[in-house]
Amino acid sequence: MTYATSGSTTTRGAFSVCRWRPQRNQAKSAARGGGCRSLADPVRGRRRARRGLPGLRRRWSSAPMHVGRFSGRHCRWRILGAKSGRETLGKTMTLERATAFGSAWNSGDPDLVTSFFTADGVYHASVGPDQLGKTYIGKEEIRRGVKAFFDRFPDGRFENLKVVVAGNIGTFEWDFIASSASGERVSTAGCDLLEFEGDMIAKKNAFRKARA
Repeated sequence: MTYATSGSTTTRGAFSVCRWRPQRNQAKSAARGGGCRSLADPVRGRRRARRGLPGLRRRWSSAPMHVGRFSGRHCRWRILGAKSGRETLGKTMTLERATAFGSAWNSGDPDLVTSFFTADGVYHASVGPDQLGKTYIGKEEIRRGVKAFFDRFPDGRFENLKVVVAGNIGTFEWDFIASSASGERVSTAGCDLLEFEGDMIAKKNAFRKARA
């Protein structure tokens, strides 16, 4: 992949990032296949100069760069990249959005909760056979885990939610109130350790107090 920065470019493999424009006569250059140019084709650039055609130069701008795969003599681009990367580009987690994620756990809607996670997000439930409880990776597994939680505690609610956001990490503190087998309402204190990618949840690691 090519990383384009002002004054330098680095090429790796068959991937590249570029933003090229004809220096003069853009319409004529585009008709001849000009515009985006591969870094690996200096010969054609010299031929254009001998034929009196406009030269090509890089134009840097603040617009997002497109990442694609070069194919053939001209640049034909196919947008690449994971969905989660495009979703989080230039975004940051806010206290309001983190609080909305906490509130989603009272909705009873596993799709709503899952929508806050990245495509490769991780959810460690507070109980389970693994060292970190039951672990779910990816949206499909996370949705299944959240649904299992809602099915087990159909009347459960998180109350007294305290939210902290500090860059790409954060925490929840809460009291979870649900009915026991005897019908008694039981309150359990707990917390979550959170990791963010942009304004999405990359990891939720849940803990809760156990009564002796």
